[in-house]
Order: sequence, then structure tokens, then C-alpha cells
Amino acid sequence: MSGGIPAERSPDPPGPGEPPLAEPAGRRWVPRVLTPDSVEGVDVVELADEFARNRGEPPAMVPVVDPDPMAVSALPTPDSWEWFSETGKSRAPAWRNEVTLRTVEMLMEYAMKLVLRSSGLSCVPFVWFWPDGARSCAVMTHDVETKTGRDFCGELMDLDDSYGIKSAFQLVPEHRYELTAVFLDTFRQRGFEINVHDLNHDGQLYRSREQFMERAVRINEHG
Repeated sequence: MSGGIPAERSPDPPGPGEPPLAEPAGRRWVPRVLTPDSVEGVDVVELADEFARNRGEPPAMVPVVDPDPMAVSALPTPDSWEWFSETGKSRAPAWRNEVTLRTVEMLMEYAMKLVLRSSGLSCVPFVWFWPDGARSCAVMTHDVETKTGRDFCGELMDLDDSYGIKSAFQLVPEHRYELTAVFLDTFRQRGFEINVHDLNHDGQLYRSREQFMERAVRINEHG
């Protein structure tokens, strides 16, 4: 067992003409555990922990579940939360809501093994990043800060189109200027992208967690 997960050997990939291996049951919960936002946070702290362990320091610990959905935790799933917040208190009160970061790392390694196993692959294939042999790419964005900028969007789209560029326009939905459905449709009809650029772009979005969470609701409504 590694962090509560069987450390079994994966079977060899199927040969030519053989059907792919059946998807293991554990594969179904991997997307629920390894969400993109949690993976990014875990990657940062895992690297620091690896250096610390190499220096002989104690391993870093993380909670299995955390009431803060944005915090790093090992198993941010509903059943894990139910266990540590309710069921576990009576059935296993000695269980602590924490694991080592190395356990989280092994979980990710096991998840990758499951992906390879269910896909019939023996190694992670390298996929080139950009199509048609391109060596890089660029993304064009425009921050629309004022009413003057809003009124210039049409001409800016014309300029972008003259160079074959379909850019993204970052719009401020409240207080700065009015945004009508007809105005927003002009971007979509011409193949451009529109994004929510803060709520009112006053520089106070991250002043406190409470303010961020309150504004995030309204930002998502505009999105």
C-alpha cells in the first residue's frame, strides 16, 4: 500500500491487434481528485518539500480535506469531507486529517499509471505543442479600461482582422461603461473573444478574502 492505494504492477500493454485493457475502477475517481487548480498548487509545495527532505528536514504535511476550496488538500472529494468532518469522529477518532506531501505525490504517480494502463500505453507520448510544426504561438488581448476604449473596439477589430488576428477583449462589466447585449454580440459574430476583466477594475478585488468571494459571485454572473 502507498498512501492507502495498492501498489500493484501494471500489466503489459496489449500487442498489435489486441483490444485495449479494461479501464480500472480507480480511474473513475482520478478526475475528481486531480483537479487542475489543485494540481498547480500541489506542484509548488511538493518541490519545496522535496528540497527540504533532501536536507534531512521532516516531511511537509497537508490536510486530507480543507474547508477552504482554494487551499491545497490531498483528497478534496465529498466522501473524504464527510468522513473527516462527521463519520470519522465517531468511527475512528484517532485518524488525523493530514498526510505527507509525498503521499499526494504518489497518488499523482498512481493516477498517471492508471491513465497509461487504461489507454494501453507503456509510456507518456510526446505531443508537439503547436500544429503544423509551428515553434511557438502568441495571444493578442486588449484591456478595455474606459468608455473611450469601448467605443474604439470596432476599429480595433478591423485592425486585428487586417492582420488575420482574432484577439480577446477584456471588458469591465460594472461602473466603467455600459455593456449591452448587442455590443457583446458584435465580438461573437466576428469571431473575437470577450472576457470579464475584474468586476469594476478598481484594484481592490483581492483586498480581502471576503471581498473577493462576494465579487466572484457577480463576476461569474457576468461570465
